[in-house]
Amino acid sequence: MLQPLPIFFEAMDESMRHALRIVWELRRRLFIGGLSPLPFAATLRDLRDVLEAVRRNRQAPALFVVNTHGAEHLLREIDEIVGDAPVLFFRRELVWMRDRHAEGGRPGVTAALGEMRPRLTTIRHYGPKNSAQVAGALAPRIRRFLQYGDFHCLENRVRLDASRSGGHLSPMQYR
Repeated sequence: MLQPLPIFFEAMDESMRHALRIVWELRRRLFIGGLSPLPFAATLRDLRDVLEAVRRNRQAPALFVVNTHGAEHLLREIDEIVGDAPVLFFRRELVWMRDRHAEGGRPGVTAALGEMRPRLTTIRHYGPKNSAQVAGALAPRIRRFLQYGDFHCLENRVRLDASRSGGHLSPMQYR
């Protein structure tokens, strides 16, 4: 049996700060932990090419991991490409406080995610100060999901809270 594959998408451009590249950080941690291959796409064309290569190898994506930051305008197309596969979305924490609509009348992230087809989905918030910690908390959960196929291990939220640890980030369970 072939290993279940996670597929990663992050629309990286020159203006994206390193601390906001959470998908890149997550892939790095998974690779260091011995997980590979870790297919990555930065454009819709790359994503289609990755899926085609995965299918040519008679595999199927087990999970899509998508950073919505920088990809707000691509979410409808990503929804179509992903199909019914489970998705872990990363969302920059400050973005969720904006209106439901972005500039130019396009749907904002909240509206775009709400309009997607029903599928197993979890949304994780992050920011530049905790992206490494969020990626570190999710790496073992993704490994468990790939091993056992239980999406619940991705849904069990871990919040990283700086206020309770003297300025240092520490994991806190959501209740």
